[in-house]
Amino acid sequence: MTKATLHVTTPSGRELVLTRTICASPERVFAALTRPDQIPRWLTSKDIALITCEVDLRPGGAFRYVFQTAGGRRLDVRGRYRAVEANRRVEYLETYDFSPLEVLVTTTLEAAGASTILQQTLRYATSAERDADQAGVVSSAEDAYAELERYLAQPDGGGVAADPRRNAEATDTEHQAQPRPTRAIVPPATDPAVTHPKRTTMSKSSAAKSTAKASNGGDEIAAYSKTQSSAAAAICDALRALIDQALPAATAKVWHGSPVWFDGENPVVGYSVMKKGVSLLFWNGQAFDETALEPVGKYRAAQAVFGDAAEIDPKLVSRWLKKAKADVFDSKGFFAEQRKRKA
Repeated sequence: MTKATLHVTTPSGRELVLTRTICASPERVFAALTRPDQIPRWLTSKDIALITCEVDLRPGGAFRYVFQTAGGRRLDVRGRYRAVEANRRVEYLETYDFSPLEVLVTTTLEAAGASTILQQTLRYATSAERDADQAGVVSSAEDAYAELERYLAQPDGGGVAADPRRNAEATDTEHQAQPRPTRAIVPPATDPAVTHPKRTTMSKSSAAKSTAKASNGGDEIAAYSKTQSSAAAAICDALRALIDQALPAATAKVWHGSPVWFDGENPVVGYSVMKKGVSLLFWNGQAFDETALEPVGKYRAAQAVFGDAAEIDPKLVSRWLKKAKADVFDSKGFFAEQRKRKA
């Protein structure tokens, strides 16, 4: 069987369009996307639980997802439905308690023989937000759509289409889910959306916060590694040791589901487990002039992906970390400017 391809286009400056063929009827796909008894069965991951799934599927109705990380942090995702056409189209505005983004999402389903062409159009407030969000969105969407298709391939996967008048709540702590709402895509923890060309150096005040890293952040990060495979955990532990050594004054915590080190309120570096390996992401990585770092998004974020702990060159990673410490993005200022422009 040929692996389905996710097609990504940017038809306008503020839009991101994701298109994929799903091997199931529009009725079954619609039910899986909108019914609270089905969503936790395919929106899966091993390190973050979907603990609340509330859906009031009607124009003017709302949905709410609450995800919980291994460290206990809760991520709240909410949306308000603007249009609902059973088995054909859903449109909603999505917001997050952990991000200032507001994204208008339109999902359409079109029958194609025994399959369905699923298309999601994401409309951002600015082109900057779209460009910074794109890499994380695409990566998460690929995984989410694959899980959706696997679920629908099961004998009991995808029951009858949801009733638009349905108002129900489903809580399932046994099924695990990545923090991806029905747009299938909240960026990973190392979210390049919080990048900005205004820089600072590692502040002296953050030294006082290093105790938080040793207590709360340290426990969360250790718990994160324990939930991974042995190979991924070895990579995470090796990267953590190098980061802690290079950035002793930084505050560390699990953010958006993965470990991130901060200078004050600005993310500096973090890592997250992906299907292809462990991504080490620097929010200002494109400014380092390092060919081994792959650009992420339009601005300054860049990453290196490791498939095995033996691939990590301590001297090289330490050099990147030294540059990260010396040159930090003012992400708080970036979002303040974005909100000011929207006003």
